[in-house]
Formats: sequence, structure tokens, C-alpha cells
Amino acid sequence: MSVSELRQAFKDLPGSENLIVSYADNGNQIIQIGDKSVEVGPMASNDEIRLALQNPFIRTENTKVSVTGAKFLAEQIRTQLAAAKAELATAGTDMAAAMTELQDTVVEAKNQVKAVKDETADLKAALGLNSNGGPA
Repeated sequence: MSVSELRQAFKDLPGSENLIVSYADNGNQIIQIGDKSVEVGPMASNDEIRLALQNPFIRTENTKVSVTGAKFLAEQIRTQLAAAKAELATAGTDMAAAMTELQDTVVEAKNQVKAVKDETADLKAALGLNSNGGPA
């Protein structure tokens, strides 16, 4: 049975959208939903698999259950930590570039202010408006 068929068959079980299928050394399928995994023999029915996933302490003839899922959880944590570290490194680089751009923008803004002040002074001089504030 394919992964999509199993997801469809167990869609009412929490976590079934993340159902994973792998294979044991003996050729059995290992079906994992959330923190539960079921080793499925070739003769296991969907009902047996469902029963094993919902009631891990009830053994059925064609299934073997592991409740911990610790190995899978550890792998997920490692993967998520690595992704978070990569994002953080990218964020640090992006922040440095953004700060450089901000500083360049501030310098340009100050240059524009100076240019406007210089133009204003030139215009006042051309119009004879320069004054020390005393009577004309």
C-alpha cells in the first residue's frame, strides 16, 4: 500500500498527514504516525494497523508497536536546530547588509540637506537677502 493510500486510510488519526513509511531489515514496513510506529507484516490489515496505533498495548498477530519514537524525535530536533542556525546566520548577514544600507542612506540624506542649505544661501546672496539681522 502506498503512503498516500495509507494517509487516506488513516486520515481520521491525529498526525496522519505526516505519516511516514520505512522498511525494517526483515522486509516489513514500519508505519509511523506522530510518536508511534508500527512494524507491519505483509498480512496486516488496515484494521490491525489502526488498532495497533490507537492501542499500543494491545498486540495483534501481524503488528509490532514502538511508542517512544525517540529516534525520530531526535532526528526532527536535529534537523530543526540546523535549519534555525542556518536561518540565524542568514539573518545576521542580512542585518549587516541592511545596517550598511541604512548608514549609506543617512549619509546621502545629510548630503542632500547640505546641498539644499547651500542652494538656499546662494539664492539669498543672488537676491541680496543676506543680512546679519540688523537694519537694512
